[in-house]
Amino acid sequence: MNTGTSTAAILTVGLDCGYGKSVVLRDVNVTIPRGRITCVLGGSGCGKSTLLRTLLGLERPLAGSIQFGELDLARAREEEVLTLRRRVGVLFQGAALFNSLTLLENVAFPLLELTSTDEEVARETARIKLALVGLASFTEHLPAEVSGGMRKRCGIARALVRDPEVLFLDEPGAGLDPITSAALDHMILDIKDRLGTTVVVVTHELLSIRALADHAIMLGGGGVLAEGALAAVESSGAAGVRDFFQRVAPPNAERQGGLGALIVED
Repeated sequence: MNTGTSTAAILTVGLDCGYGKSVVLRDVNVTIPRGRITCVLGGSGCGKSTLLRTLLGLERPLAGSIQFGELDLARAREEEVLTLRRRVGVLFQGAALFNSLTLLENVAFPLLELTSTDEEVARETARIKLALVGLASFTEHLPAEVSGGMRKRCGIARALVRDPEVLFLDEPGAGLDPITSAALDHMILDIKDRLGTTVVVVTHELLSIRALADHAIMLGGGGVLAEGALAAVESSGAAGVRDFFQRVAPPNAERQGGLGALIVED
């Protein structure tokens, strides 16, 4: 379901994603609406991370196009791809903070290393972003001195420090208890509402999906199973979609090793 370029932050047409000659996703035609939260859904190994890496320009498309504003990422020169990355913010799994830097220093790091921002301005900007995610009182703490949820919040503050057009969050609730994960979801909603940022969340967590998704893209079987409003995706009728939302085990799970075979890396 494509809603048109005027309302699209990102639009893909005939997109094939993969690595070298190995195609992971074929003919991906999706719209990521501007100013809304899009959740990219699917089970382990369905291509969520591959699509994310391709949308970020970390992997070149194997075919098709990615329209990011006026730029077609599939045909962009390397310097254009690097410029595009300055317009996005990313939280990777685990937050990827520098253990030897304080939370304030972690958030200020992109401004100091990638821009000509004055150090005092960078530190003040970092304080503002940390306050936005509820960490105003923890600026001088090291990552090891705060909880996992706080590290995720700090990672989001760092992703926001250059005021990105699009914020990408890769499994933000991974490794968190349900209460901490729900609080993080609430914070993400607040960021979208207060800043108007377009947010793309890669996740398989049903509670987070139902709390966050204005729009959903369901991957499976090497392509897109369904796209649109979450209710429409959930009721689409496709077998892969139904199994995902009802958490139905594959019919051959027992033959593949019972319940243990279902415990896989995300």
